[in-house]
Amino acid sequence: MEPRILFAVVTCHRRTYAPEAQHHIHKNLENTHVEWVRKTWSDAAAGKVDVRFFYGTGGTRPPLPDEVFLDVGDDYYSLVPKVRAVFQWALDHGYTHILKLDDDVYANADKTLVGFQDVDYRGTLREGQVSVHGTSELTCKYACGPAYWLSGRAMQAIVDSPLPETPYEDRATGYALTLAGIPLTESNDLMTCLCKDCLTSPRKYIQFHVEEPAWRERFLQKHGIRQLWLP
Repeated sequence: MEPRILFAVVTCHRRTYAPEAQHHIHKNLENTHVEWVRKTWSDAAAGKVDVRFFYGTGGTRPPLPDEVFLDVGDDYYSLVPKVRAVFQWALDHGYTHILKLDDDVYANADKTLVGFQDVDYRGTLREGQVSVHGTSELTCKYACGPAYWLSGRAMQAIVDSPLPETPYEDRATGYALTLAGIPLTESNDLMTCLCKDCLTSPRKYIQFHVEEPAWRERFLQKHGIRQLWLP
């Protein structure tokens, strides 16, 4: 059976970070990321793969045809249930595989699709702690959050599992899949930032985590796009 693939961009109406996550990059501002994604890569992916933008509650307008407004919170602490709702939506709409993306990731759709592997869970390896029932912690391996692949089997295992006590959706995903016995297939091409150390690494990257404003400027200049970013 041919895979039915969804590129799921998890976004929000307004960027609202938890206090511990706020710094010079993470600021509580209006969210202009989706407009940037559209103008740099998602519009070019039309006809090649389905791309949807997933928001939580709090919108003041109807969703566009490629947007989904989910009945979950839209703030930082709601990321775990929001991402699970994305997986449930994908399952309900018949997708066999999903590429979960943050809204500050640049994805080369052609290279990403050529590099597709029919595995349950694939991404850039990380390892961290996840609270268990608020009394202890489990160290688990997980795919770095800005970009990772899941199969329908993995998505189903996640939505069927209890919510772990962590605000970090990538760790929650890894924890649920560890409990389900679904291993992570490590990827060396899925995602990098745009710093000089990552870009000079001998890997063939197909997605970039464009988090720093200066990095976004490079893409804006490359694509001839006007400045979209708030200071």
